[in-house]
Amino acid sequence: MSFENLPPIREIKPLDLSHFPSLFHAAVFRLWETVPAARIAAACDTTAAVVEQTALDMGLAAATRCDGLSALCRAVPYARRAF
Repeated sequence: MSFENLPPIREIKPLDLSHFPSLFHAAVFRLWETVPAARIAAACDTTAAVVEQTALDMGLAAATRCDGLSALCRAVPYARRAF
């Protein structure tokens, strides 16, 4: 494949995350329902307890956690599901 066949680069604007106190809070908020706390903690170089406490401080209840498949099923429209 040559460079001429590649699609043009488009300008991608970064998300405005100024409403979160830090990028860590934004990551926890975004990943809380789909990624285990231990994996979020490993990616952020902290402990699962810190991630869980941060989520609770932001009002993300532990009871709303679900496995990845359930979250994926909510994100994909029913007509596009392949099962």
